[in-house]
Amino acid sequence: MQISLFLADGLFCAEYRNSIVHTYHPIRHCQRSNKTVIGLSNVKSVDKCAEFAKNRRAMAFNFAPVDRGNTNLFVKAKENLLRDNHTKYYLKDVEEPEEFFNCELLACPEFQNFSHIVNDTRFDYYSLYAKFLPPKNATCLPTVGVFQYYNEFANYSMATQKCLHGNGSLAHILSETRTNSLSNFIYRQQNVTTRVKVAYVGLNETVRNKFRTSADEPIECSLYRAWAPGHPMQKNILRCVALTDDDSWQTFSCLKRLPFICEIHVSGPSDDRIDFKRKCSLRRDNNVSRAKRRKRVRF
Repeated sequence: MQISLFLADGLFCAEYRNSIVHTYHPIRHCQRSNKTVIGLSNVKSVDKCAEFAKNRRAMAFNFAPVDRGNTNLFVKAKENLLRDNHTKYYLKDVEEPEEFFNCELLACPEFQNFSHIVNDTRFDYYSLYAKFLPPKNATCLPTVGVFQYYNEFANYSMATQKCLHGNGSLAHILSETRTNSLSNFIYRQQNVTTRVKVAYVGLNETVRNKFRTSADEPIECSLYRAWAPGHPMQKNILRCVALTDDDSWQTFSCLKRLPFICEIHVSGPSDDRIDFKRKCSLRRDNNVSRAKRRKRVRF
């Protein structure tokens, strides 16, 4: 019986790993994000840029189609205007590398406020987070994911529902990188009024001694463990896992109220149907969806 359970878990693990498909979706046309770049390359197609991004665990990228040229016409127009007005200028917002690369990998995606987007006729912006952009108060942990820390105390069920309503789930921790990064994240949330050093994450006991993630992935799918001394505690109740600020896992009654960490899910494609084949314009909005454009014509 135990052997058959292990085989079933093994099959699930393989199916779960194969089901994880990270797809980059176009969001902004004739614009790029100036968030931190973690990789540069010259590639022949957007698919090659996406492959490069996946290998480097980038959450977004800027891609310049080969037919756009190497000159940002927005910058050129501004330079010409200032030159015509005999104005001394310094375009401090433009920091282009000495050599032009048409594939720029980004450590973090744009959030709902698009605070790092700039006009650039050479590029389009692609992201793993397209249909539901992360809220502006979320936190990006480069190459790991996008998260929200909730200091409101909730039991495990309430925390789970809160994350679901925000297009996410309790954070996945079945790796050393994730455990350490999120542990440091918890540590950074502490202040004079907040001294709680643990937060619920996506690992709980659904059946006695069978821990699963928020995605219903058995803990056996990973060899990594970070149990604190004495944990998981042996109690006659189903246990839920909280991450500490010292890189360890602890178990609590699922009814106990604690802070929690939600992980924002990747999503796409975007609901805005933007025509990425249209020529970049210096006058009109390049990111008005087809539906909005038709509506404008009607009026």
